[in-house]
Amino acid sequence: MPGAHLHLAVLMLEHSTDPNAWRQAIDELDAELKINPNNPEAEYEIGEAYRKHGEAEHSVAAFRRALGANPDFVEARVALAKAYRQQGKKQEAVSTLEPARQAAPENAAVRFLLVQLYRDLGRSADAEREQQAFKRLQGTPSGTPQSNPH
Repeated sequence: MPGAHLHLAVLMLEHSTDPNAWRQAIDELDAELKINPNNPEAEYEIGEAYRKHGEAEHSVAAFRRALGANPDFVEARVALAKAYRQQGKKQEAVSTLEPARQAAPENAAVRFLLVQLYRDLGRSADAEREQQAFKRLQGTPSGTPQSNPH
């Protein structure tokens, strides 16, 4: 049944108290990829598991495979940008994330990460532009949600 291994792996990653569950989840995700080799969600979950456990090179490879299968997968772009940032590859992170801003301009996570990356790179004008966009997404120019007048 396509997707069964993916769903089992996600459950393991989200709910297991076993410290090695993430490795077992990767085995399930690998089994999913044998059934559906171009499953970007499975690659994304592999990347997230590796990233959360400090395995940057493996996470980057998985996120890149996810994007190879679906270049418009915004969450994979965000995750790959985070992994690159953890590796100190900030320009690669920006190059990965900017297409996500174009594809999903209302995605606050994309905007927030771009603020951080632009600041890291000393691109203060770009950081300020993204900060303003992020604040607008949060509700008001000050970044606080607007109260409902009704």
